[in-house]
Amino acid sequence: MYCFDTSAFVNPWRRYYPLDLFPSVWEHIDRCIVDGSILAAHEVHHELDQKDDELLQYIKARDGLFVPLDEQQQGYVAEIVNQFPSWINPESTKNSADPFIVALARQRQLTVVTYEQKAGHGSPRVQIPNVCEHYGIPWVPYLRFLKDSGFRG
Repeated sequence: MYCFDTSAFVNPWRRYYPLDLFPSVWEHIDRCIVDGSILAAHEVHHELDQKDDELLQYIKARDGLFVPLDEQQQGYVAEIVNQFPSWINPESTKNSADPFIVALARQRQLTVVTYEQKAGHGSPRVQIPNVCEHYGIPWVPYLRFLKDSGFRG
């Protein structure tokens, strides 16, 4: 089962696999959402909600995709933010869902799907893959997700 980062929706939809050119990718995503193998933190919906476009309409029509925040996830988020205080800028909405993504993956033992790359050792940047590795949470790039989840275009 997979936990999608915001980038796992935005980049394929807007850059790499637009629905009109790659409908089979989105049919596969739909099947994975329906069978419950793709979930996303509710805060991902908030990030996607910042741009009213066809992607927003697509995700709004996918029941069961977004998992509401619960008390255990809130505890994990607090722990993550305390461990990585420079990760989230409270003045910005950019990357604000990231700790919630990691918390959901940790809670449900999911693999995170993201377009982010791991920041190098000693880098001041914090990326989802770095935090996942810190907590022992598996993560994969989008193409690996497609392969591992059985997509055959």
